[in-house]
Amino acid sequence: MIFGVKRLRLYKEMRNASVVPNELTMASVISACCRVGRIWDCRMLHGLVIKMMFDGFVLVSTNLLNMYCASSSLGEARALFDAMQKKNVVSWNVMLNGYSKAGFANLAKELFEMIPDKDIVSWGTIIDGYVRVERLREALMMYRLMVSTGLGPSDVMMIDLISACGRAMAIVEGQQLHCVVVKTSF
Repeated sequence: MIFGVKRLRLYKEMRNASVVPNELTMASVISACCRVGRIWDCRMLHGLVIKMMFDGFVLVSTNLLNMYCASSSLGEARALFDAMQKKNVVSWNVMLNGYSKAGFANLAKELFEMIPDKDIVSWGTIIDGYVRVERLREALMMYRLMVSTGLGPSDVMMIDLISACGRAMAIVEGQQLHCVVVKTSF
């Protein structure tokens, strides 16, 4: 948080000295706003990004997206996401994470289905989203589907799933996951 405040202070000094920021500066400042938790400052920065025509840069737009998701402004996040001309896997995962952490498992699943190149983060996020809302069956189904694509689980994913099995008293599924942990030497 202190680092974010320092970045924002430096940005203000730059602007006072009439230094024009570039897209990397804006991405960094947006990230700092996200850490400090100042949604109104971020909205002003979003307007500045549009005015300076930096909204076409994936890094800038993805940082804005992350900022809106982190502040639980999912409507603004989705509007930005839908307007993004260029998206990468990080952009998709940020929006997916926003829905998952907010408990919107159905919206997360819809978005997940549209991700063109799912990575381990995409899979882990959708699985975590289901676990968060106590939908263990869907989480395990997604886990099995991920494994069938050739991807292996992460250690965080395994902890998440085994913990969920314990809470749901899903002994057989928990034992199966324990076997995977033993076999893969997590």
